[in-house]
Amino acid sequence: MKDFLFEGLPVIESDDKYLIFSYYSGKILAVDKQKFDKKTIVDVLQSKKMIGIPKSCPGDYSNYVELVISLTNDCNLRCKYCFVGEKNFHKKIISKENIDKALIAVRELAIKKHKNEIFITFFGGEPTLYPELIKYSIKKAKSTLKDFNVSYGITSNGVFNNKIKELLIENKFTVTISMDGLPKFQDKQRVNPNNKSTSNIVKETIKDLERGGINVIIRLTITEPMIYEFKETIDYLHNLGVKIIHFEPITIGGRAKDNKDILEKPDSEEYAQKLVEAIDYAKGKNISIISSAVMNALSPSYMFCDGIGKNKLAVTYDGVFSSCLGVQNKSHPLAQKFIIDNMDIDNWMNAKFDTYIDDRAKNTKCENCFAKYICAGGCPSRNYNATNNFSETDDMQCIPTKILFRKYITDLYEKTV
Repeated sequence: MKDFLFEGLPVIESDDKYLIFSYYSGKILAVDKQKFDKKTIVDVLQSKKMIGIPKSCPGDYSNYVELVISLTNDCNLRCKYCFVGEKNFHKKIISKENIDKALIAVRELAIKKHKNEIFITFFGGEPTLYPELIKYSIKKAKSTLKDFNVSYGITSNGVFNNKIKELLIENKFTVTISMDGLPKFQDKQRVNPNNKSTSNIVKETIKDLERGGINVIIRLTITEPMIYEFKETIDYLHNLGVKIIHFEPITIGGRAKDNKDILEKPDSEEYAQKLVEAIDYAKGKNISIISSAVMNALSPSYMFCDGIGKNKLAVTYDGVFSSCLGVQNKSHPLAQKFIIDNMDIDNWMNAKFDTYIDDRAKNTKCENCFAKYICAGGCPSRNYNATNNFSETDDMQCIPTKILFRKYITDLYEKTV
């Protein structure tokens, strides 16, 4: 039977045993292949409280909802693969009025979702270009969201000054820096407007933030050549004090479509195998590797992301309210799925997103896939960029999820025997 789904739980074949993993209890039940009696196993699983029901999305397992404030499409870099793109570019900056509306909307969302925490993260373009808007948002949140526990995050390219570093450290931001590891990749893929290198600046930013008590999350966009130097990349970042690295393969969208000659997606299976090696190597450095492929390993869901599960709200520099960072304008093919017209939270909350994994998995390769509720159909925006169909899972999500999830289960089992 190899790997399959049993009572909604993933089962993988390992030598002479089947390993049944419960996301709900974090436990593994090992069963001899010759003794795989369905009724007996169900009874055991129930007695050990290992069976459950997936929730709508990963965010339904948490105590918080998320607000993403995209301050601008302006940027001080010209990354070769940026999803914003260059065609008909006009600089835009969010208004304070729309920030105010967003804070009120996320308060309403938190109430409806019965969450007591709100995570506000700033995005762009490059959000650090407008520190006064960050300060305004924090000040306004203290009054608008006074009944909630509020924390802050930012995704940045790391090219900013010392005053920004002080602002982030003072407010205890969760800082994600999008950079590409080794200088030879960073300086090819993430350049400034004059096509000059940025690695030295970003290196100093990481070191300064780490000294300031912030555990920086490094988000790598993986192109094909990078997969052969994962260990060297880990060594480089480890020497800068980094403890968390987020690996994501490149999505060919936005500006990347105009740079296909220099940007190549890795083979999905080879990428996953190299990432498995990187995970093992990083353990020896006390570095955590994260990836969307297995980010939901303990939160089985019918839908992949919090955007379609209504736990995330984003306001763009255009004043458009969406639940997906990849869908920021009404001309996007997925606009009707994510964008909230007239800020009608009730209508948005009640609208059923038609990518429930069980609805789409019937009579397909996904129907009995052991990783079905971890993959959960993948990212609709990424699917669309890869396949022109938001409900057809991108191989760069599907294949790494299977390989990495299998490793997750076997590693867990080996720790218990």
